[in-house]
Amino acid sequence: MDDETIARFKRWVRSEGSRFIEIADNWIGENELKAGQDNNKTKRRTVGVGLYFFEEDG
Repeated sequence: MDDETIARFKRWVRSEGSRFIEIADNWIGENELKAGQDNNKTKRRTVGVGLYFFEEDG
């Protein structure tokens, strides 16, 4: 990609990536075990999601 296209892609990733992370965070919050919901049969685990941009010459 040329420099201008990369710059546009970075802006797009920043915008859409932020939206995705917010949606994912909301989903996790709505679906996580609340205090008192866990029992001996339920193993409590933490989940998350991340997004990153990389650029390489080549």
